[in-house]
Amino acid sequence: MLFENIFTVFQKKFMHWPSKFLSFGGRLTLIKSVLNSIPIFIFHTLNPPANVCNKLEILINKFFWGSSYNNSGIRWAKWFKLCGVYEEGALGCKSISDMVKGFSHKLWFNFRSNISLWSQFMLAKYCKGLHPLNAQYKNIDSAVCKIKEVAELNIQWGLGNGDVAFWQDDWLGFASIDRILNTVTLENVKVNAFLVNGEWNTDRLREVIPYEVVALIFKIPLQLHVQDKILFKITANGKFSFKRLWELLRDKEEINHIYKALWHNTIHVSYSLLIWRCLKGYLPVDTRLWNKGFYIVSKC
Repeated sequence: MLFENIFTVFQKKFMHWPSKFLSFGGRLTLIKSVLNSIPIFIFHTLNPPANVCNKLEILINKFFWGSSYNNSGIRWAKWFKLCGVYEEGALGCKSISDMVKGFSHKLWFNFRSNISLWSQFMLAKYCKGLHPLNAQYKNIDSAVCKIKEVAELNIQWGLGNGDVAFWQDDWLGFASIDRILNTVTLENVKVNAFLVNGEWNTDRLREVIPYEVVALIFKIPLQLHVQDKILFKITANGKFSFKRLWELLRDKEEINHIYKALWHNTIHVSYSLLIWRCLKGYLPVDTRLWNKGFYIVSKC
């Protein structure tokens, strides 16, 4: 029902925005500032089905190419092909599916941070002493379970008082001990269980893990007076960044310096789009129309 409401909002926008009276630059501006912003709040908490994302992108694509709500018109390319950075020949937009994926990663990061009432509730309800990677999620399966293994690869823990999972969490700086040893440990043992009087319990460590892993652990400085800190691996400051995550997850194309020079503050966006359409072959010239199956009298 909620996703149907979002779709209805999109439809109303199209019915009230006469695209034929807007330039390509005006349509692109409205898409970036309004249409792409409408579902963001929902994506923070819910993961819509793929068919919903596809329907939303079809509506956005129709609007961009100047089609009215009831008229299909010519759509020269699918929307996901136009999403990406300028220098790769795209329009600087993010696809709906990429946004959904990115916010699912953010949802997992917030869950693992355990600093909100929501994350504390989820840990108490679903984990019950198990590590979040080993817990079984039911009601939030689509939002968390499908990406938890991948999302966990971007999480690292700055070791402090040792209240993080010894086996499952990445507190070594490059991988968890389970990942290094290719094991799956269900027992949720904390790092501080291997400390005695503020020092590593060498004998106990050597009982459960190989010597080479113990040597890696000894290189980590102990700071037991501070709290463990969750870090986002792909940012310099350790904070979650949707922009950096999108760069990591999106499909990349080869950089073209012509497109890079095309989008400049001194060039009006409508002119940039006209040249972009010329370079892409998205203009209704005779040959392009014939390829689309429109055999009309030439206007040239």
